[in-house]
Amino acid sequence: MEALNEGLCKELIDVKLIVDKTMAYTQNGIKSSELDNLLAETAAYLNILHPDYGKLAARIAVTKLHKETKESFLDVVSALFHYTEANGENASLISQDVYEIVVNHHVILQGALDFKRDLEYDYFGYKTLERAYLLKISGKIVERP
Repeated sequence: MEALNEGLCKELIDVKLIVDKTMAYTQNGIKSSELDNLLAETAAYLNILHPDYGKLAARIAVTKLHKETKESFLDVVSALFHYTEANGENASLISQDVYEIVVNHHVILQGALDFKRDLEYDYFGYKTLERAYLLKISGKIVERP
């Protein structure tokens, strides 16, 4: 978690405090994704002490999202385009025009992506994206900010 602290006020951000508070609410067998959520929520709660806790919380949440999503823009767009309902009916989440543009220019588009910028959100901003804007397939987010 120390790497996520880069650029934050290290004198006022107490990573040990976050870990200690989180560990007080964990139990054996907790999944790493659940632990990530708990760490992020704990850091977000500490935002009342310093705003950088909110940034750290978002970084934890975004790192979790990066573990769960594909880095390849083409793969994500293909999954969104080829999405079907449980009954097999086409339910594409993007238009054919967009899909074709991505297929034809995926190398350039992938090269333009900078996933480090995803770490610049604060927790409230990231959670807003997560809840309302990032595309999902079967309830699971498939794209990155």
